[in-house]
Amino acid sequence: MGCNAGINGLQVVTDYVRMNPGKKALLLAIEVCSSAYYVGSSMETAVVTSLFGDGSAALLISSADEYTGANGPMIVDFESETITENIDALRYNLVNGMLSFYLDKDISYVIGANIHKPIQRLLERNDLKCELRAE
Repeated sequence: MGCNAGINGLQVVTDYVRMNPGKKALLLAIEVCSSAYYVGSSMETAVVTSLFGDGSAALLISSADEYTGANGPMIVDFESETITENIDALRYNLVNGMLSFYLDKDISYVIGANIHKPIQRLLERNDLKCELRAE
């Protein structure tokens, strides 16, 4: 699932602690991008290899009843967005029998054109508004 695994895992541990007050949940996410590195001499391969690396993160979470924001950070809400019409913008291709990660050159535009969707859902769900001010 790549980066999306973190959001999927966050949903599970958040639901767990909401349903089990006083209990804790541990989210451990590990991504080993180097296992799928394709060695090649193209610019595409160089860009993908420079952007995506191995990493891991852990998060211990508890219900809001046990802690307040004064004790540390709080997860108030989160949201993700799957842009199905551009699903091929991030994918693996089979090249010479090996997986090679493909990143569309226009991915930043695809994300930029859709970023308002999850932000708007978060704002509405939490009764917030966004005011843009020219400075």
